[in-house]
Amino acid sequence: MIHSLRFRLVLIVGATACLLMALVGLAVSFIFELSLRSEFDSSLIERARSLSHLVEHEKHGITFEWLEGVGLTTPIVEERESLAIWNRGELLEVFPATASPIQPSQKPGENAFNLNLNSKRARAVAFPFTPRLVFESEPEAAHVTRPVLTIMFARTTRELDAAITTLRWTILIVG
Repeated sequence: MIHSLRFRLVLIVGATACLLMALVGLAVSFIFELSLRSEFDSSLIERARSLSHLVEHEKHGITFEWLEGVGLTTPIVEERESLAIWNRGELLEVFPATASPIQPSQKPGENAFNLNLNSKRARAVAFPFTPRLVFESEPEAAHVTRPVLTIMFARTTRELDAAITTLRWTILIVG
């Protein structure tokens, strides 16, 4: 079947426009997804940083103020969040107590990574810090070796995944 030149031209231009719109939609989806994941990782790091301010190095050892019910303006949601505190390979604390400890990443330089938390997809960050010194007097504090601890903080990505799915469907439907 021979079609006219006009028909073939309209078909080619239409197909090219559809292909171009699909490529732009994929690019926009990819850019927004990267942005959302980056913001999610930033929020994890900020949460780990705020939790690090609640760790103290006292005369009798390391204390965690959230276990004393002090300092957490936003409580840790046990079903969605978990943390582990490490001191040079030694596990100091896991919260909630029933959670499996979050292992530091084995890849050098990787501060954020994916894992399973309570059989759900999650994202974790490693945040190294030095706890505050809390001693009765300055001379006691002067002779103390300050450890560098690492908070491993994880949160499920359910809301993030839902937002990305909604974004993809919106781009697909709108074009």
